[in-house]
Amino acid sequence: MTVTGFRHMGITVSDLDRSLAFYRDYLGLQVVAEYRDLDTEYIRTLVGEPDQNIDIVVLTAPDGMRVELLYYRSHSGAAGSAARAVEPGRPHVAFSVRNLADLYKRRQEAGCMFKSPPLHSPDGVWVAYAHDPDGTILELVQPQETAE
Repeated sequence: MTVTGFRHMGITVSDLDRSLAFYRDYLGLQVVAEYRDLDTEYIRTLVGEPDQNIDIVVLTAPDGMRVELLYYRSHSGAAGSAARAVEPGRPHVAFSVRNLADLYKRRQEAGCMFKSPPLHSPDGVWVAYAHDPDGTILELVQPQETAE
């Protein structure tokens, strides 16, 4: 086995302030690092884009899962279309949450588009698929032990 763990999930965003508000204020992740206006040979080589400039905000969940919000200043543009779960190569990010019903109620003010109301799954958890403001697919799961 080569992989030793899960390090982070990177999400390219079209509006860093909006996405930061979504992941920090709506979902409750905490900011642990910010890197602004990165324009280095290392980054250019790493991402394979010779003409880029990037801002990165790193957030963490209580269990240590990290999410990097990546805003390419040099390639800014409108958000892409909302990803469809059936399209090959479209990942989704799954978060454990405390109160899925509350997130569902507050979805519009946060810019979160749910595919359906929360559903009770066969294994006993509450779950919903949603999209962040840029169309990234999110799976929000409320484990049984946090049910209210």
